[in-house]
Amino acid sequence: MRNLTIKKGFFWLSILTMSMTMTFACTRTSNNSDDSLKKERPAGEAWITNEQFAKSIETKSVGHRTLTSKVISTGRITFDDTKVSHLFSPVTGRVEKLIANIGDEVKAGAPLCTINSPDLGSAHSDVVKAKADLTAAEHDFKRKKELVDVHAATQSDLEQSEDNYQKAKAEMERASLKFKMWKITKEDEASQQFTLRAPIDGMVLMRNANPGIEVQGVYSGANIANELYTVGDYSSIWVYIDLYEIDMAHVQKDQEVLFSSVSYPGEVFKGKVSLISQVIDPNTRTARVRCNIANPDHKLKPEMYVTTEIFTGTKSALAVPKEAVVRLADQTVVFKQISKVIESKEEAESHPGIVRFQAVPVVIGNEDDHFSEIIGNTLHEGDLVVAKGTILMSSSL
Repeated sequence: MRNLTIKKGFFWLSILTMSMTMTFACTRTSNNSDDSLKKERPAGEAWITNEQFAKSIETKSVGHRTLTSKVISTGRITFDDTKVSHLFSPVTGRVEKLIANIGDEVKAGAPLCTINSPDLGSAHSDVVKAKADLTAAEHDFKRKKELVDVHAATQSDLEQSEDNYQKAKAEMERASLKFKMWKITKEDEASQQFTLRAPIDGMVLMRNANPGIEVQGVYSGANIANELYTVGDYSSIWVYIDLYEIDMAHVQKDQEVLFSSVSYPGEVFKGKVSLISQVIDPNTRTARVRCNIANPDHKLKPEMYVTTEIFTGTKSALAVPKEAVVRLADQTVVFKQISKVIESKEEAESHPGIVRFQAVPVVIGNEDDHFSEIIGNTLHEGDLVVAKGTILMSSSL
C-alpha cells in the first residue's frame, strides 16, 4: 500500500514538472516574439493593432485653414486718469460740515463739504472795492475829457485820469478772476463759508476732510495743501497689459481685445487697444499696452486682474488640430499615419492587423482655439494625423 502511494506521488510530480516546463517555454516564445517586434519597428514609429485603432484613435487630415491670430496675456484694471479728480481747498480755513462720504455717488457740482474761511470775506471785499474804484475812475476820466474839450483842463490831466481808469479796470478784472477761480456762488458770498463741489460725475473714492481740521488754500502760497477728496468715474476704465517682445510686432492700435475675470465666470468684456508703450521695462522685458473698456454696470473694479486676448488678424496657413500636437521631451511632434500599413507578404504573416504611425517633429506658428499652424515642410496637405489618442501613441513608441 505504501509503495502505491509513493508511485502516485511521483506521477503527479512529473505531471506538474511537465506543465511548468511548457508554460516557461510558451512565455519565452512570447517574450522572444515581443523582442523581435521591437527590433523590427523603426525608431520614431508607433505600432498599434486594428482593434486599438478602432477603439481609441481618431485621425484628421492636414489642410489649409483660416486662423484667427491672437495674443494671450494678463492685465490689470485701473481708473481712466482723465476721469479722476483730486480736490484741494482753494481757500484757507476750517472744515465745518461734511456732506459727502466715501462710496457716495455724486454729480458734477454736488457739494462735498463746507469750509469757514476769512479769505472769502476778503475776496468779496476786494471785488466790491475794485468795482467802486473803477466807477470813480471812469467818472473822473469822462469829466476830464469834457474839460479838455472846452480847454478847461490840460492834456496831462486827461492822460493821468485815463491811467487811473485803466489801473482800476485791471484791479477789477483781477478781483473778479479770483472769484471765478474759486468758483464762489452767490450763497457763498452771503457768508464766509466756501462750498467744495465735485467737478465731475463719479464716486467719492477718498476723503481726508474731517470737521474742525484746518486747511491751507492752494493759492495761499503755503507749501502744505492737503487733498480733501478724490472723485472718480469708472463707467469706463483702462486695462494695462504686459506685452512680451515676441508679440510686439503683431499688436497694433484699435485691435479688438476680449477680457475675462474670475469674478464673472463665462462673461466676456470687450475693448480696444488705445496705446502701445514704446519703452521696454528692463526688469520684466515687457511693454505696456493700454486698452479702453466701457464699464457701465461698474462690474470691473480698479486693481482687478483679468485674462486678455488681443486679436491680431487672420491668415490662411497649413494647420493641424491643436489636440494633435504633443510635447515629447525637447521636441514638439504630431503622429502621422503611414499610408501603406502592410508592406510585404512576410510582414502580413508575422504582424497581422498592425497600423503604423510616425512621430514627426514640427514647428508651430500661429494658433487659434482649434488649430495650430505648421511651419516648414514636415507635413503636407492631406496627411492624416492623430487628433484623438495621442497618449496611446506616445506610450507605443
